[in-house]
Amino acid sequence: MTLSYFRTILLATLFTLAGPLATYAQTNGDDDSSDYSDPDGGERNETLGASSAAPASTTSVVSSIDAARNYCKLIASAYAIDCVAERLGELAKELEGQDGFEDVQAVLEATSLKLNGIARQNRSSEKDPARFSSNEKPPVKTTRRLIPVDDAKLESAASQAIMVIAEAETLLLRSAEESTERSIQYQRIASALGSNKVLLRSI
Repeated sequence: MTLSYFRTILLATLFTLAGPLATYAQTNGDDDSSDYSDPDGGERNETLGASSAAPASTTSVVSSIDAARNYCKLIASAYAIDCVAERLGELAKELEGQDGFEDVQAVLEATSLKLNGIARQNRSSEKDPARFSSNEKPPVKTTRRLIPVDDAKLESAASQAIMVIAEAETLLLRSAEESTERSIQYQRIASALGSNKVLLRSI
């Protein structure tokens, strides 16, 4: 049995297939909602691991960023940029009011908005915005419809997204320089965030 065979089995196990890799409910292609709320009014699904109900830690933030990257790499490439935007945006929300993570929260929020902007500026006219849900229990769901990027513009959009992630890394590392106490923590978070560049280069 080949490595490719085992990978196929793994993906099939992790995600319900209603497309190539994950389930999603198709929505109208003219959806231009810019907020991150659930327009369907459904129950909010906490997905990232850092909870507003408990104090955040560097480990929980890093784990959440890693989980976001791993989630987004399993969906169709056209949706990957906005997937990263949505996941980081949700983590930024969960870090609101968390002592010691003000700079991290601000950087993640700004990065999320910029990535979403890139997706919208390069959106596909053929693919519809879509929600994604994993086959886990409880399922990991996107909290809004993700914007697909046009196939012809995907490489250029990915390059722009990589620059945004690199800028976010730099901002976090500069914040780390201003505080010896937070230096290692911020470096770990910056490294986790920077790993999204690998994902973006692969789409």
